[in-house]
Amino acid sequence: MGGEQEIEFYTMPTEFVRKNHKIFDSGWEKLLTKNLDLSKFKDRAGFELVAKYLNIPHP
Repeated sequence: MGGEQEIEFYTMPTEFVRKNHKIFDSGWEKLLTKNLDLSKFKDRAGFELVAKYLNIPHP
């Protein structure tokens, strides 16, 4: 039990965030991701999306 865990980093396109973003009556805001496949945005795959958007070639 315990110890450090690998950090998970998600890079999501704005259209995905806008589609799944919810503002509640209380004023709280939330990105609804339950039951969604986020693997295409996780870690290296997410960074690749940024590189593609910026037209940065893969080394």
